[in-house]
Amino acid sequence: MPHLDRVEVVTEADGNCRVVLQLNERGAHLLDISTGDHKGHRLFLMAFFRSKEGKAFDQKRCVGIYSVRQNNPTGLVAFTPDSTRDEALSLVAGLNKTRKSFR
Repeated sequence: MPHLDRVEVVTEADGNCRVVLQLNERGAHLLDISTGDHKGHRLFLMAFFRSKEGKAFDQKRCVGIYSVRQNNPTGLVAFTPDSTRDEALSLVAGLNKTRKSFR
């Protein structure tokens, strides 16, 4: 999380939501290298969730896929989450909370 500057849920004109990640300069550099090395591949974005009865983060799943078509030096990653809007908002809230703890 030290490379994450901003994360938010954006509602598109059609009502669907997207999760947008903005990386800092170092994160953008790492993304540029990674996307350059993996053109034509997909990056699976995984998240860990707490189970309803437990306190541990023991539930994991793919929350989105980022298709790498070319180098991405911008540090901007946007994807349509494989979740409900409420789950996407919860994911973003958790990422923002974790991001702030690294500051």
